[in-house]
Amino acid sequence: MKINQYRTSTTRLMRLLLLAALICGFHSGAFAQNEKISLNVKDVNIRKFFDKIEEQSEYRFTYRDKSIDNEQRITYSTSGEAVESILQKILSPLGLQFQISKKDILITRKATAAESQVIKRFAGTVADNKGESIPGASISIKGTTIGVTSDIDGKFAIDAPVGSILIASYVGYAARELKLSENANLQITMQDDQTQLSEVVVVGYGTMRKSDVTGSLANIKASELALTTPTFGQALVGKIAGVQVSMPNGTPGAGVKIRVRGVGSLSAGSTPLYVVDGYPASEDVYINSEDVESIDVLKDAASAAIYGSRGANGVVLITTKRGASNKTRIDYDYQYGVAQLERKIKMMNAWQFRDLVIDARNNTYRDQLEAKGITWDPSFVYDDNAARRAKGGNNQTVIDPIFFDFTTGKPVEPEHNTDWQDAIYNNAAFHRHNVAISGGGEILKYRISAGYLDQDGIISPSSHKRINLRANVDAQVTKRLKANFNYSFSDVKERLIPDEGRFTATDGVIQSALVSYPQFPVYNPDGTYSVGKQIAMQADAYAQAENPVALAHEIDINQTESRMNF
Repeated sequence: MKINQYRTSTTRLMRLLLLAALICGFHSGAFAQNEKISLNVKDVNIRKFFDKIEEQSEYRFTYRDKSIDNEQRITYSTSGEAVESILQKILSPLGLQFQISKKDILITRKATAAESQVIKRFAGTVADNKGESIPGASISIKGTTIGVTSDIDGKFAIDAPVGSILIASYVGYAARELKLSENANLQITMQDDQTQLSEVVVVGYGTMRKSDVTGSLANIKASELALTTPTFGQALVGKIAGVQVSMPNGTPGAGVKIRVRGVGSLSAGSTPLYVVDGYPASEDVYINSEDVESIDVLKDAASAAIYGSRGANGVVLITTKRGASNKTRIDYDYQYGVAQLERKIKMMNAWQFRDLVIDARNNTYRDQLEAKGITWDPSFVYDDNAARRAKGGNNQTVIDPIFFDFTTGKPVEPEHNTDWQDAIYNNAAFHRHNVAISGGGEILKYRISAGYLDQDGIISPSSHKRINLRANVDAQVTKRLKANFNYSFSDVKERLIPDEGRFTATDGVIQSALVSYPQFPVYNPDGTYSVGKQIAMQADAYAQAENPVALAHEIDINQTESRMNF
């Protein structure tokens, strides 16, 4: 009986202790959530804002430096307000979120819509209604530039967000659209499209039905392109099977490189022939995206029978928009975008570079020192070059003590730690304006358009400014006679920077940024560019280089070009 009484009392005691702990924990949590402070800050950065809250409360903030923008300024005044309420008002507009755990507040960046999407790999096969695989089918994600083609067995694999729309298309078959769910295995069956084969397409300087074309031909309408890029060529990426579209460089306003069926010749090049409204054009075609009606690509050698040897690498046919029999219509389009560097090359900072140079130098003299009976000390800087120690003339020491001091034999603390890639790269915005007037009647149809593109380069101060004018007029002179008038004009002004392969072989801005010492500053104390330091080191420099920021701004390279066709 006594044992049972003891067990009952112990159970009751444990229940009381647990209840007390819960009450204390609840009281502590409630106090933490409802702690109120008075705050009066004006034009302070976010770190100072957090410090002010910590001074008046028991809270402590935790965050990653990369997750906050310390340049943003905060002004806020309140009296007797809960900390949680203050944070909700301030952090949400800044794209930040917080989580309170007792006295700790964790600050994180809100995920963007693109980041919150779940990316998954979808694989599958494309076949016709008879079960035969379709190689070379175009598989793309609607509204994006993501696209692949099926292999010889009709198989494909593509990375895309769950819930997006997949489009499968191939010449002679009706395009199919599928919504991507959690199912990663796709079996796509395509049906014949007889109406598509009866369409009329432009071939050479005439037209014929698509079913009569013996060669491989791909057609894409302007409505199928996501024309949100500075140039229409960039919108072709992943849209046409068997056609590779790439950007050879990041120069603002630069066109794309199109290769049809890969590289056809190692000597004669692989650039296809460009034809705009029936007239041959150069590779860097300056056309407003809003002026493009359709693009046809002849993808095999059969195009040479129509266009001669110039069409051996394929032909890109560009048809521009024309007027229609309707009331006068005015269209205006404006687009704005920002280009950013996707990633930088990881480089050493000033201290890492200094230590590497010292290690390399000491390892060079290690065997010589040990042969002389000198104990090698990796923390000491050795100078075993007699000519370097000589006084006077060209034999005088020419190394600037940015790494070490021979008089003391000790490393030197860097005065500067410059990230040259950060110094030259920046966000580049582009603005594009397009206005068009179209209309006409049964006898005369017209469309007149004008466009302006202003694009900055990711390396300042490079830029591309272009004005485009285009006029297409169709007149039905008689029942059997029709006259067409096409006029186009483009005026381009570019501010270029010295880059590898364009002007010099060794003084390119990007190359100099990759080999410049981080110990050197961008500017002198008086605000002028710091130049000539690395070149002055002569043979002792590990790489000859000049200040890349000075190269970009001080070498003024301007290029203008005007074209007119009618």
